Amino acid sequence: MRPALLRGLAMLPALLQAGAVAAAALCGPGGATAVPGEAAAILLPGLSGAASRQTGREVLLAVPGALPPVDAEALAACADGLLQGVSLGYDRLLLTLAPGVTLATRPTAEGLRLALAREPAAAAPDAAAGEGDAPAEDAGTLRLRLLEAQLEARTGQLARARDGFEALRGAMPDSPEPLAGLAGIAERSGRGREAMALYREARGRDPEAPDLAEAIAALERSAGPRLRADLEYRESQGGVGTGRASAVIGGLDLQQPFGDGWRLGLAAEVAGIDAAQVQRGDGRVGSFAGARERGELSLRRDWMGGQAVVGSLFLTEGTAGLGLRAELPDDAGATLLRAELRRPYWDFFQAMIDRATRDRVAAGRRQVLANDLTGRLEVGANRYGIAGDRDVGSTVSLTGELRLGNLAGLRGLSAAYVLEAEYLLRRDERTGAAGQGYAPLQLLDREVHAVVLGHARSWRTGTPGGVVTTELSAGYGVDRYGRAGPIVGGALGYAFDRFELRLRGSRVENIGRARGTTSVFGASLSWYF
Repeated sequence: MRPALLRGLAMLPALLQAGAVAAAALCGPGGATAVPGEAAAILLPGLSGAASRQTGREVLLAVPGALPPVDAEALAACADGLLQGVSLGYDRLLLTLAPGVTLATRPTAEGLRLALAREPAAAAPDAAAGEGDAPAEDAGTLRLRLLEAQLEARTGQLARARDGFEALRGAMPDSPEPLAGLAGIAERSGRGREAMALYREARGRDPEAPDLAEAIAALERSAGPRLRADLEYRESQGGVGTGRASAVIGGLDLQQPFGDGWRLGLAAEVAGIDAAQVQRGDGRVGSFAGARERGELSLRRDWMGGQAVVGSLFLTEGTAGLGLRAELPDDAGATLLRAELRRPYWDFFQAMIDRATRDRVAAGRRQVLANDLTGRLEVGANRYGIAGDRDVGSTVSLTGELRLGNLAGLRGLSAAYVLEAEYLLRRDERTGAAGQGYAPLQLLDREVHAVVLGHARSWRTGTPGGVVTTELSAGYGVDRYGRAGPIVGGALGYAFDRFELRLRGSRVENIGRARGTTSVFGASLSWYF
């Protein structure tokens, strides 16, 4: 089941407890009776625009937005035995009729009127047969269990939801929904290969389901071969170790899967740099114009359980390095482990120009804390080097984020607290030819706390397979060791056929002791072949 069909089911407990509509308000004149042929008139305020669909003895009422508060116990009491079950969701109400009962709906200005009646006496034998019809009764029970499992998945109770879907997998052998539910949990937990297998099995039960076809296509695209070309313009006014500087960076990234869960990656970047004034590793200060290159060859292994290990070989102008990282997902998030030796370090212009590298050991965790609330945290130990000197300083770093999604009930709107911190343990200090002191690499203490508001959405275009995505963010950051300033960013993407075009831009102003402003603009074109 797609997440769009489950949105907001987390409100179910509150709706069950709301009791905002009293029994007297639900029952029409005369109330409900059990006399054959007489109707029970029940008014559901606020549901006049509900769409209804009946399958056997199950009647599903769906509204465009959130379901108004409905007291399930009062509704059942008004029906006086004519309803066998009542189930509430975020935007839907599922009624299970008692055997031999008919339901007619009529929208009014006050709400939706339900007319419940027992079939006439001539139809009583059929009704009696319905009472002994165990499969129809089981179908209603199974549907309620399915809704419960979907609710648990939506609210982050993945282990319980998985157990529920697994139990329904055999009990509903012709339905794709339990399999789709299991696939959604696997995908959300980072188990892409398992999700693909389950989606395909679900589609075998319902080949015409568009949601399943879209989910399979999205996974096939992300896991398939890809070639991406990237172009970026980066400009800094002031900053660490430089005055005004700019760079045009072009890159290619090829990803090629092979065998059973293996993937080979090859990435290369070339930067053309123009700096009006920069301090070099030997203490000299002056302008620079030239090029720098770096590359990475990687081999990735993915397991059905979602575990992934990536080994890398880093290359930069006569210097080679190695990297190893692992991702271990579970129902609550994922644990990340990383070790790197002499990885090219391009975070600021002086580092790019002096061919800086970084050795790093880090451990991190992504965690689903509650419904729509996620967090991440990574701690790392770092050692930096430049051309001709592998050890010019060491630090410890701490990065984290706490993000609340679907802010104010708006899909795609989120608010986040972000922490980016690095603390000096040691930094080389040297004396230049003129007797001035300097650091070969301008490493500084920083501790940036930022609050960011973001919005992301996507929609389809008239072009077959065309999808447009937008991402916007704005916030404000404060460095405990320096100045504060605004942060803005955005991205626009367009996917069509086997291609995806993406434009991006960001600007960070006057955050930190360096008091620099950095602007980045980029474009990428990906080909999925």
